[in-house]
Amino acid sequence: VSNIVRRLNNVFRFVEPNETNANAFGHEIRQVLMLAAMEVESSLRAVLVSNGYAKALSNPDRLTMKDYVVLADPMRLREWRLVLDAHPDMGELAPFETWDAQKPTESLPWYRAYNAAKHDRETNFSQATLRHAVSAVAAAFISVLAQYGEFDVRHFLGMDDFRQTHIPDFTLSDNYVPPHVAGGNPVWRYVKYFS
Repeated sequence: VSNIVRRLNNVFRFVEPNETNANAFGHEIRQVLMLAAMEVESSLRAVLVSNGYAKALSNPDRLTMKDYVVLADPMRLREWRLVLDAHPDMGELAPFETWDAQKPTESLPWYRAYNAAKHDRETNFSQATLRHAVSAVAAAFISVLAQYGEFDVRHFLGMDDFRQTHIPDFTLSDNYVPPHVAGGNPVWRYVKYFS
């Protein structure tokens, strides 16, 4: 994700990130949108595999947004809010806020734009906007944050371009924590989300 954030920051050298330019589009903006959306898919696929989601185990290359949307509630993806720290004019970002299980692709504007620009660039190139690219990068950032927590993301990836304006209130039992060591052996209690 940190490499995608760097590419987004490179776009900002040429297109000022503010509401006036939110509908700007171009080849590099499209590339950022593509990379960020694929990173979201990859991150969510890893969570499904780790948690025993049947289709992810049997056919991980065939997962779609209909599969990924099952993570919206346990990862509380709709609740995360961010701002670009150096570019607050882009406004508050909540890229999963509208995610609907009945319309999992259509309900995410940035993902719908990614799909359109990926499958028919000639017709849908103008959908790969700065707004959608920024939202997709925010979604990739959130998908990693929701999986690993803020400390790991900031400490190990050095990602401090985004600032959270709202973080879901996870209970301790909802978090990954280091194993308790009893008699020198870590004690893990695996909780399988999907059966």
